[in-house]
Amino acid sequence: MSRRLEPISVVAGGTARFDLPFTHTGTSPVTGAVLAVGSRHLAKTYRNCSTVGVHLVCTFGTRLEPGAVYGLSEPLAFRPPADSITGSRMGADVTWYTRTGYAAHPIFTPEPGATYVWLAEPPEPRWGTEPQLTLKRLVDPPPDPPETDDPWDEFEEGVDITVTDGRPADLAVSGARTTVTSGPSTVRVRLTNHGPGRLYPDLYTNNDPSLLVTFPGGTTATTDPEGCYRYADLRTLECDGETDFTIPVRVTRPEAGAGRVEIVDHRFDPLELDDPDRSNNSAGIVSG
Repeated sequence: MSRRLEPISVVAGGTARFDLPFTHTGTSPVTGAVLAVGSRHLAKTYRNCSTVGVHLVCTFGTRLEPGAVYGLSEPLAFRPPADSITGSRMGADVTWYTRTGYAAHPIFTPEPGATYVWLAEPPEPRWGTEPQLTLKRLVDPPPDPPETDDPWDEFEEGVDITVTDGRPADLAVSGARTTVTSGPSTVRVRLTNHGPGRLYPDLYTNNDPSLLVTFPGGTTATTDPEGCYRYADLRTLECDGETDFTIPVRVTRPEAGAGRVEIVDHRFDPLELDDPDRSNNSAGIVSG
């Protein structure tokens, strides 16, 4: 079962708070729960919560009674960096587990000293230092809290957070000219952010712009660099995940007219960032 909470807006450098109540609708008590939050830049750490990669993982020993509604002892607080770009978006994805269900999960570790099950060497968890985050039974629960099945192993929810009143970006691309009129060559294209707002691609889902590269007629890509994939016409590539790409090409005959590199939305998320000067969002590519 899953749901999305109401979207939240937060000023860059400010704090967004959200609670995560749920109902245990099973017929039997359940002892213990685990909360995994996929988010960075949470404002506080807790002694019963560890950071594993980009996730905060909290363990609770609370006995959950059938029909009862539970919430956190205090809302989780997300604090975006003060130099975030206006319009930056992130999704804080949240999963509640029973301790049994979480122990079988292949990514995280439920408690200190537990054994990891990873496909690669995992990062070491970093445990918080502030007083424990706890679960409390809500006497006056909010309307329509999410429900869990019996027996429930996991329940997913999340919240979308958008940064307001941040800093503008100045995204720019550099074009290129091949040095040959026939044969193999390379084309280098680059993405630069002149700020003052900063891109956080590991934090925000729309802070990873794509570059759409279209070569002049008579020029085709011969290899896809990492992070790029070719369209069927072989003259067009879309690249993301990096800011600098060197693309092997073959020039058969230089044709009149320049190619183009331009900043476009990431294929999974619209950009929608505050970038007042868009005159430098594209540049030419010339062969020969």
